[in-house]
Amino acid sequence: MIYGFARRWAAAGVIGVIRDQLCRKVRLASGKTPRAASAIVDSQSIKASETVGKATRRWDGGKLINGRKRHLISDNSGLVLLVMVTDAAAQVSLVARELLFRLALDRSPSAGRQGPRRWVVERSWSWIMRARRHCRDYERLPEMSESLITWAAITLMTRRLTRRSSRPATQVTTWTPVAQAA
Repeated sequence: MIYGFARRWAAAGVIGVIRDQLCRKVRLASGKTPRAASAIVDSQSIKASETVGKATRRWDGGKLINGRKRHLISDNSGLVLLVMVTDAAAQVSLVARELLFRLALDRSPSAGRQGPRRWVVERSWSWIMRARRHCRDYERLPEMSESLITWAAITLMTRRLTRRSSRPATQVTTWTPVAQAA
């Protein structure tokens, strides 16, 4: 039942709208502009479960993995802007070009890059991989895999927005030794 809702929402674009609105709110809450000025692109090869059809997975000779490749664009603070899942043999430069084109239609950031701030998108992958479901690709359809990764990003952004801005002060007590009577 929940899976059916997720598929329908993904097909209707609802999940993307939620992601974009939360991203905007998180950026505003952190004192940044509502839209990202730059984007960082990265990909990750992941093993595919036996439920993934042979038509949507392939061999990645560089990583020696039979599965899919996940492509992610994040902003400088690690917020996920766009996700795309392809077979593992997909050429990263072509997919990155497609992702940047889609992003430019939607948000128009200045550039997508891999370089000194690549660790930001690597950190985003780490946050997403905390959900055990994303350690391997189990989804039959790549589109469903994309939407589940986006849901993980939505969860992370929701946590950022609802996190307390400051921790309550704790009372510090010092330990003083008691002299022993002889």
